[in-house]
Amino acid sequence: MRWTSKVAAVRRLPGGERISYGLRYRLDRASTIATVPVGYADGYSRLLSETGEVLIGGRRRRIAGMVTMDQLMVDCGDDPVAEGDDVVLMGRLGDEEITAEELASRIGTATYEVVCQVSERVPRRYEDPDAE
Repeated sequence: MRWTSKVAAVRRLPGGERISYGLRYRLDRASTIATVPVGYADGYSRLLSETGEVLIGGRRRRIAGMVTMDQLMVDCGDDPVAEGDDVVLMGRLGDEEITAEELASRIGTATYEVVCQVSERVPRRYEDPDAE
């Protein structure tokens, strides 16, 4: 299973800046923050707040702050990121992969729960794995 989105917004913020609900996440250095339009209403667990990772540009990026109802923010450090860049929440991008098993382990649940939580808000595309 592969779950993807796109970067919706990008902001460069100075070190010491606080973001997210309750200004919970503090940047320890200047960083580029990417906003991704996926949240717990889509089935992405709030338990991944500040501990989960997504793939952007083929690299793992840490979730910055809380997973909200409709979006999450990602700390991209000094690496370039642009609106419209691909984001992989579950699946492979380049040499990196985030599996349902990894997500389940991070939040202390079963793999099938992670997969079943993806809500009807998320568009589906079914592909034949044997098709060329």
